[in-house]
Amino acid sequence: MTEDKNVIGVCTEVFATLQAAMDTGLFAMEMDVGRLAVALALDSDREKYECDKLQSKWNVGSFDRDGRLRSTIEILFPDRDDPYRKIEELLQTGLKIMSEYQTGSGRLDLLGIVQKYV
Repeated sequence: MTEDKNVIGVCTEVFATLQAAMDTGLFAMEMDVGRLAVALALDSDREKYECDKLQSKWNVGSFDRDGRLRSTIEILFPDRDDPYRKIEELLQTGLKIMSEYQTGSGRLDLLGIVQKYV
């Protein structure tokens, strides 16, 4: 059995994307961006984004207060016994997807993301 995560981290390579999303003024909290990133990764056929270094960001109890995200991951990935580790992997992949919609000035094109994935 794999030990699951207690803290969700963000790759330093895509951390700026999290901030760019917050700069749009459309998100109340960074966790909302994180949850969107997880949803984008679930909706894509992308390979897991591997990163070099994670920066601790959220306690799993804060990120997934009601446990619904964990339950969803357990249903979608029944072979995994570490749902929060999988959520963290999906988060990195989703932020990487979002980073591809950043303009040269660092602004995030949320409309482009919505048009592609919704």
